[in-house]
Amino acid sequence: MSEDALLQAPAVKYNNLQSYRLIELVAQWEGRLTANHLSDVFGDSRSTASQLIQSYIEQCPDSLIYNPAIKGYEPTEEFIPSFCSGTLDEYMQLMRPYLSQNTTGTQVQFNIEPDPRLSPERQRIVALDYDMNTTLDGR
Repeated sequence: MSEDALLQAPAVKYNNLQSYRLIELVAQWEGRLTANHLSDVFGDSRSTASQLIQSYIEQCPDSLIYNPAIKGYEPTEEFIPSFCSGTLDEYMQLMRPYLSQNTTGTQVQFNIEPDPRLSPERQRIVALDYDMNTTLDGR
């Protein structure tokens, strides 16, 4: 995130900053965010995680929308990260400590390692393809 963008970012409590970064990075790179993401990584209760998501939405109202079909939040077309740079390196740096074990001792599962050559949108297509055990052309 550039210095100018950082100065324009909404004011937020420091202890929420990591949660907001995670919210943005997961939404951007995975395309779906649930309270479980925050619960699994930070060991928060689902209720606390849901409150953090709602707090983020209040700070950045045009960034996420709840999609009942996927039972989670997804980035809107207007989504622009406000609390992070949104790079794959930043996503991996934030998530790497949790790939094997988090503070609650539970495993955080990621389907595939993100490919730095792909945009977040293309990465989501590849991840969905992997989840559905199909090829990109639908076979």
